[in-house]
Amino acid sequence: MKRHERALAAAVMLGLCLASAAAQPPPTPVPPAGSQTSPPAESPGPATAHFLLAHDSKDGGARIITGVMKPFDVYLVAERLGTQHQMAAVAFRLDVPEGLIVVGEELLVESLLGLGNSHDGLNLAFRCVDNPRVRVLRFRMAATRVLPAASIRLLPDTRTGFLGVIACKDENYDKIACPQESLAVTVHP
Repeated sequence: MKRHERALAAAVMLGLCLASAAAQPPPTPVPPAGSQTSPPAESPGPATAHFLLAHDSKDGGARIITGVMKPFDVYLVAERLGTQHQMAAVAFRLDVPEGLIVVGEELLVESLLGLGNSHDGLNLAFRCVDNPRVRVLRFRMAATRVLPAASIRLLPDTRTGFLGVIACKDENYDKIACPQESLAVTVHP
């Protein structure tokens, strides 16, 4: 498959995934009166996933403590819970408080298509991965001033209102919403 055909296929897949959020579920058929029905088959439960804003620290804490103009890295990690681990896309918006700046971004997966940017909202389709935890992006950040209690947050994309991951073909490209995530940052002089 040629490169432009892969990009077109990824765009169609991402569009279908995002459009499915607005689609209504099909009506449940009602059995005729007096008919026998068997109980529904057991399902493994709803698919679950979440994002992590991770960082490399010596203390392994849930807070970044740094100094003014000292760069640090924050990783966007997508994680699938349960028995299904496939992922093919993410959608999010990175909310960075005043006093912190993103000085660089590094994509850590094989991207097929990206729509938007991390500040306003990013829908990123990538080659399907079958891992329960995937580092998707690395953000290099720095503080421009002292911040005693700041927070970097992951929020829904502004265009689609979706925050989550998209499964791969084995799960029919299901959308799996994720809760909002944040990472505390303290900046000393």
